[in-house]
Amino acid sequence: MKDILKQSTAVTKTIGPVMTINGDPFTDATLASTNFWIGKADGTLANPHDTTAATLDSGLSGYYHVSLDATDTATLGELIIAARPTGGYCPNRSFGVVPAAVYNEFISAPTPTFEVECPAAIERPSC
Repeated sequence: MKDILKQSTAVTKTIGPVMTINGDPFTDATLASTNFWIGKADGTLANPHDTTAATLDSGLSGYYHVSLDATDTATLGELIIAARPTGGYCPNRSFGVVPAAVYNEFISAPTPTFEVECPAAIERPSC
């Protein structure tokens, strides 16, 4: 299942692993936003509107937290995040950007509760 994002909402997503050409994980504390590209609804890839540097996850070597702002998530449809640092590569991460009402229905809505009637206790014969 593709991760979904609420349209026109700022969010931080984790992507990775970002690897060197030698196959080792990147360990730079930050990567400039210019190392990341986003594609919206089959459009041309471009740097994110949010210029915050991506930060290395402290527990997962090579994984980075990438910030997107409301402009980055404004277009409905598929949103792809690609990392292309100098001397490195990363698998693209794909999301579905959906209207707020759809997102709220599936993600933000409280979990329904159910009441189940249990049958009266059945006594077991003693051995």
